[in-house]
Amino acid sequence: MGNPDFTLAAEWMDLASRFFFAAKLGQYYRFAHRLAVSSAETPPRRGSGAPVSTYTLYVRDGRYVVPTLLTIESRDDEAARAHARRHLESSAHYQAVEIWEDERQVDQLSLDRA
Repeated sequence: MGNPDFTLAAEWMDLASRFFFAAKLGQYYRFAHRLAVSSAETPPRRGSGAPVSTYTLYVRDGRYVVPTLLTIESRDDEAARAHARRHLESSAHYQAVEIWEDERQVDQLSLDRA
C-alpha cells in the first residue's frame, strides 16, 4: 500500500505542472494571435475616440485540462462574439469559448464536431 501523502503530493505536482504549461502555452497563443491579426481586423486603439472594451476568452481545448486564456479588445459584444467564433473555428481541438467582460459573462460558444 502506498503512502497517501505522497500520492496527494504527486497529484498536486502533476496538476501544478499542467497549469504552468497551459499558462506558458496561453502566452504563446496570445503572442502568435497578435501576429496573425490583420490590420483590417485590428480594433480601434484606446484614445482614438472609439470606445473599446477588454474581453477575456476562455478557450476549452480537448488536449489540455486548463482552458487557454486570451485577452482581446473590441468595440462591443457582437464584435467580441465574432472574434471568439473565428478563434473557435480555427482548430479542431477547440471545444468551446466563454466570453467575459470583467465579471460579466457575455456568451458561451461551442461547436458540434460530430
